[in-house]
Amino acid sequence: MLLALGLTLSLTLSFTLGLAPSVAHAHGGGSNDVPSASELPPGPIKKDLLGIRRRLQTEKLDEELLERPLAQVLRSVERTRGAKAAGDARHGAQLEQLANRWLKAARAVLKAVLAERRASRAATQLRDREQALDRAAALLSEQQARLGRLQAQVAAAEAAAKKRGLPREEGPADGRERGR
Repeated sequence: MLLALGLTLSLTLSFTLGLAPSVAHAHGGGSNDVPSASELPPGPIKKDLLGIRRRLQTEKLDEELLERPLAQVLRSVERTRGAKAAGDARHGAQLEQLANRWLKAARAVLKAVLAERRASRAATQLRDREQALDRAAALLSEQQARLGRLQAQVAAAEAAAKKRGLPREEGPADGRERGR
């Protein structure tokens, strides 16, 4: 009985220490080595992943915004490769679907960030235009008030001249000077 217990313990330990890490590694569970996007095999996932990274750079966006979904894409692709290498096509296909879902999430986050940036720029433009409109309205109001004051001064001067009996200088009917 002691021999059977020792054999069982020995088999359990060898399985735990020997096989389990390789199985976990085959599915990416025991490995922290995640490939970079450029190390991925050619295919749509690599193309999309590199496209997202390129868009981040061209738009000058902080890569931390998409750090988690992109890392999960890479991790899922590595796990897919491990599962397929271990002969587990079913889980390999599921892990590939998971990588595609993470890519979809990364694209959605990128789209949202770009939409937020456009909205922020539009709000800034709107605020600037509102301020310019307010300044123009204030300037127009000042000019109208000035015109009113000048018209009142002209009317007062004409009234004073009439009282003194000075002849009124003839000019155009609209009150503007000739030759202008």
